[in-house]
Amino acid sequence: MKYFIPIVFSLVIISNISSCIPERCDGYMTNRGNWARQPDLKMADRTEAVSFTIGNSVYVGTGWDGVNTRFGDFWKYNPTLGTWEQIAGLPSGAERNSAVGFSILGFGYCGTGFDGSHYLNDFYKYDPGTNAWTKISSVLPGNPRSEAVAFAVSDTGYVGTGYDGSAAMSDFYKYDAVNDHWTAIPFEGQPRYGAVSIVFSNSAYVVTGANGQGFPADFWVFNFYNYPSAWHRLNDISNSSSDSYDDAYSTITRRNGSVFVLGNYAYLSGGENNISYTSTWEYDFSSDLWFAKTPFEGSPTTGAVGFSTKNKGFIASGKNDVGVSAQFWEFQPDAVENPNDN
Repeated sequence: MKYFIPIVFSLVIISNISSCIPERCDGYMTNRGNWARQPDLKMADRTEAVSFTIGNSVYVGTGWDGVNTRFGDFWKYNPTLGTWEQIAGLPSGAERNSAVGFSILGFGYCGTGFDGSHYLNDFYKYDPGTNAWTKISSVLPGNPRSEAVAFAVSDTGYVGTGYDGSAAMSDFYKYDAVNDHWTAIPFEGQPRYGAVSIVFSNSAYVVTGANGQGFPADFWVFNFYNYPSAWHRLNDISNSSSDSYDDAYSTITRRNGSVFVLGNYAYLSGGENNISYTSTWEYDFSSDLWFAKTPFEGSPTTGAVGFSTKNKGFIASGKNDVGVSAQFWEFQPDAVENPNDN
């Protein structure tokens, strides 16, 4: 894993804005990539679930049916066999949607969210060795919230932004699992909810979301090794500069999108910006540039989970024009679109 150096990263950004990568200029990558439908999830149809990864195994749970029912069940995906199995769920009474999940030190964590009546700030810890959830003693500081973002870097968990029932939030906290303690950290970005977080090479990225006034276009990277001056602003995700690199950035801003990382790129799909999206974008970490890819081949979907494991990227569940779903799709970024595998 390469060490991330913000100064070098900034120089790369400047270089690529002035001279676009030849094989990726002028929409070359547009409509490149294939969405392959996989067997539906075994779990009940849902939207606004959470996911986290321990080793190569992926865990998906919580969410709601889009009407009244919140879920607390969890399911484990085995990427080698391509199978799902139900595992222990959250304790009765802890069901929720729009929560966050992350994993550190071999344990999974799930917390915050909305239970249908209250915004939440509690957290539960999953032990895969005992297949059991335990409520941790400390709660996330600040107001209880839903639609926050979470990530883990170097065995530390981070949670921030979200919606507290009245306003978008911008506060951020890091979690020390050894001492079960939260500490506030600065974040200079706009308040937002329904954003996504991306982890790549010891850095984490926060982008997209909504805030009641619109859809923020500011894009931030967090580098663990530069704490406390850890946040750096990247190129906006809208056509906001006088340069040509962002002229096609028409559908990146959104909330409740799905994201995953494959190789040196992140992929963002689904979500909503007044309407639900199928548009899919590839983010190049080395150049800080976005490229359009083949749109999602299912119905426009929002609130799905995105994850990658064993060099494959997926989105699962979510809400579309029919209702909530248990759909499961793999994205193959370098393949030619094949409508026959849907």
